[in-house]
Amino acid sequence: MTQPHSNDPEQMPQPDYTQAQQAPSARDPGVSGHPQMMHDPHAQAAPQGSPAPGHYAAPPEAGAPHYNYSAPFSQAEATMPKGNAGGGKAALWAVLGAVGAVLVLGIGFVVYQSLQDPYRTLDAFPTEKYLNSYQSVVGSHFRANLTVDAELGGSFDMGRILTFREESTQRSLAILVPPSLAQTGFSRGQSYVAEIEVGQGGLIHAHGFKKN
Repeated sequence: MTQPHSNDPEQMPQPDYTQAQQAPSARDPGVSGHPQMMHDPHAQAAPQGSPAPGHYAAPPEAGAPHYNYSAPFSQAEATMPKGNAGGGKAALWAVLGAVGAVLVLGIGFVVYQSLQDPYRTLDAFPTEKYLNSYQSVVGSHFRANLTVDAELGGSFDMGRILTFREESTQRSLAILVPPSLAQTGFSRGQSYVAEIEVGQGGLIHAHGFKKN
């Protein structure tokens, strides 16, 4: 007959744990069908919170709060103003154009002034050298800045002799004005640029005048 079931815990059969403790582990290299799982020194550790390799990550429970761990400003647009490269180049060209215009005007002014002086290619008259030894400059043409001082005489047909003060030395020079230039109305104190030549005997001959 079947023994009646007893509720006494001391009389209930106890489970045998010796076989469970002696059961080989799935990671035991001696167990057939389970390759040894060695530690790979080059393997990178899984980030904290991510499932280990070979394990399934359970989806978040319904109603659980979801957190976004991305950078707070990763999606924000840049607010720094971009440089206007075209404007900088335009300003540079404007400056270069202004400098070029000034240079052109300066060169034009110098050329204009030079053209206004027809005797610019001549050497300046060596006043002191002439007064000390005129023979060394006989037959040479020079440029001189002269101021009318006085008229010594002569005629329009033969020429007129006037005295002029040379600008740099303020020395007085007697100059023969030929008939072709004798009609020029010389007045005391007027300034001229003149082409002059030292003739025989030291007499200075004028070949042209230009009023300053």
